Amino acid sequence: TSSSPSKQQSIFTKSTSNKKPSVKSCSLTALTSSTDDIPMFTYAQTAQMCARLLGEQDKLIREQYEQLLTTKLNEQYEQF
Repeated sequence: TSSSPSKQQSIFTKSTSNKKPSVKSCSLTALTSSTDDIPMFTYAQTAQMCARLLGEQDKLIREQYEQLLTTKLNEQYEQF
């Protein structure tokens, strides 16, 4: 037997009720919101988190690229 979508708690929200925490379903119905669910993050907060994480990844990739480029240029210089 499966629960109706309105009775399942979204994996992206926290419930305001005093129910014991249960294992969250990964089914598509778990993504639907019910009236007692409250979003954990606003759209703006989510956008800020994504921007920060992308910025960190960008910085890391650029540092790795610069290090690799320097190594390759030094190898080329030593061959001449």
